[in-house]
Amino acid sequence: CQELGAINMANFWSKDMWPSSSPDLNPFDYAVWGTLKKEMNKTSHPNVDSLKTAIAA
Repeated sequence: CQELGAINMANFWSKDMWPSSSPDLNPFDYAVWGTLKKEMNKTSHPNVDSLKTAIAA
């Protein structure tokens, strides 16, 4: 897969060039946090405790 990427993509970065534990490259951020943010924005939360309660529910 790495070889295929290097051959077919001019700007391909191999795994050894990725920063370790980079939040910019974490797919979890895109999959979960976007959904959580969308759900939490459906309701107005008057304070942090209300938001925390909604997240924990």
